[in-house]
Amino acid sequence: MKEKIKQVILGASKVVILRHQWPDFDALGSQYGLAKIIEAQSTTKQQVFIGGCKPVNLKDFGWSNHNLTRADFEDALLIVVDTADSKRIDMGEVDFKPADIFKLAKQVIKIDHHPQLKDDGYPVDTLRLVDTSVSSCSELLAELFDVNGRDFDQEILKYLYTGIIGDTGRLSYGFSSQTLAVLAELLANQELQPFADINHSFGVTSLEEARMKGYYYDNLVVKDDTAWLIIDQKTLSKHAWPANQMAIFVNILGTIRGVAKWVLCIQYEDSSWRLRVRSQNIDISSLAREYGGGGHPFASGVNLPASTQISQLEEFIGKLITIKK
Repeated sequence: MKEKIKQVILGASKVVILRHQWPDFDALGSQYGLAKIIEAQSTTKQQVFIGGCKPVNLKDFGWSNHNLTRADFEDALLIVVDTADSKRIDMGEVDFKPADIFKLAKQVIKIDHHPQLKDDGYPVDTLRLVDTSVSSCSELLAELFDVNGRDFDQEILKYLYTGIIGDTGRLSYGFSSQTLAVLAELLANQELQPFADINHSFGVTSLEEARMKGYYYDNLVVKDDTAWLIIDQKTLSKHAWPANQMAIFVNILGTIRGVAKWVLCIQYEDSSWRLRVRSQNIDISSLAREYGGGGHPFASGVNLPASTQISQLEEFIGKLITIKK
């Protein structure tokens, strides 16, 4: 299946690459890395389009996209990376749903490292490359295309490297010996300083972001081995902090000694809530699924409607506290 998917990707005349909403470094690193791989390896002249809203919190990495139209999807190969559930596909500025673009596309390919859902909403004839053993979608793509520092442009290497480092918290969790082998191949024959700069960039913030982090430390709550923080729109509006930007610091909650699992409950502009649930080595995904969410064993998410009460968030947190290894 891997070889077939690779051939289909490199042989398509028009390709559209999408990823999930509220993208992280892996979603973007795999999306842009794949686009550049196609441009570099394709034997035919291909049109490659990248869709999705540009996230404010990752602007320093130079991400950009295309303003897609319905015509861009017609008879195209649609590739969706790092997105287990089709409902989470970031459609960018287009005014139609994933089901609409599936009908327009000639073929759909799903490349992902999240657990496969029973009903992921993708077409029946979707070509799937799903591998939960890898650290990230970026690692999966590096393996699929045998990406290495000897034969590939550094731009590609940096996209995939950023995705892997981002999804493993700079190799703090969720990686394997194979991850290290892939990274070694990416860095082969390369000057290492540009990659050290990427590592460093993950720990550097603006003054305003430093104030956001300060809010985390001032307001987080800890009980037993569980930490949590609830941030509503009133708080965000007071400080003029965008929810998406504030949410990227979720793993600060896991930096407290003795904390093994944590959850950030943050309210968005439409009053809905998103719960980002994390752990060091405890499976918290079943609790996320209980509330209609899902994800990795150690990193999951839940979306709750605007009608959600604080007491319901506290109920979720109470259940998280009871989960033991």
